[in-house]
Amino acid sequence: MRLAIDQQSEVPMYQQIVDYFSKAIHSGQFACEMRLPSIRKLSADLGVSKITVENAYAILEAEGSAC
Repeated sequence: MRLAIDQQSEVPMYQQIVDYFSKAIHSGQFACEMRLPSIRKLSADLGVSKITVENAYAILEAEGSAC
């Protein structure tokens, strides 16, 4: 997985995460049964707060992006 966050972008960081995973899920890069990275791991890897990742995951769940 290669997800980079542009902290200078006008697009909020949580939305960049949502966009990345939405595209990966819909393109088949992530299968329905695959687990997303843990909040703690993804936040550490991206250098963002856990709240940012939690917000992104909440939006993905609300949108039904899982499958």
